[in-house]
Amino acid sequence: MYYFGEDLKQTPSKYLINFLFRFLLISNEIEAYDKAKGNFDKLSIVWLKGGIKIFLLKFSLFYLAPVVIALLAAAVGVPAISVIAIMFVSVLAAYQLLSWVWRKLRSLFREPDKDPLTKAFELHAQMIRAYSELRGGPSSSPQRVREMLVSAADQGAMWEPVVFSILDAAIARSKGNWG
Repeated sequence: MYYFGEDLKQTPSKYLINFLFRFLLISNEIEAYDKAKGNFDKLSIVWLKGGIKIFLLKFSLFYLAPVVIALLAAAVGVPAISVIAIMFVSVLAAYQLLSWVWRKLRSLFREPDKDPLTKAFELHAQMIRAYSELRGGPSSSPQRVREMLVSAADQGAMWEPVVFSILDAAIARSKGNWG
């Protein structure tokens, strides 16, 4: 579990698809991990700083620079460039607004996808339930335990093959109970 947590801190985009990494896009996640020396608090600050830098770069490149160009062109007396720059900013802002509205509307009508980390936790919980059924003692049924193990295996759980052979032998021997 420790290694999974460290791998999650090193390369979070591998596990957290819908995390803030669309905003906090960092060019080299492992470099950020090394800079923070594995400390999650420091790593969060590094991620935040990286996200702010990228946001400011995009804002200045796509919004601020065209507005400055438009103002300079208007001051020099070239209204055509001014109009083109203002139209560029207007179209970009409209596109951003419409894409945001489209994403919100789509999210209203579809079930959200589970991220891999949530799926892993649910699979782990299903494996624990199957194991708890096995620990039920004589009151549990080997057939029921086998069904739960197969259900967890269908979701991606890995069981040792010997477990199923033991359960099959118990089912064949005792007709449904551990007897």
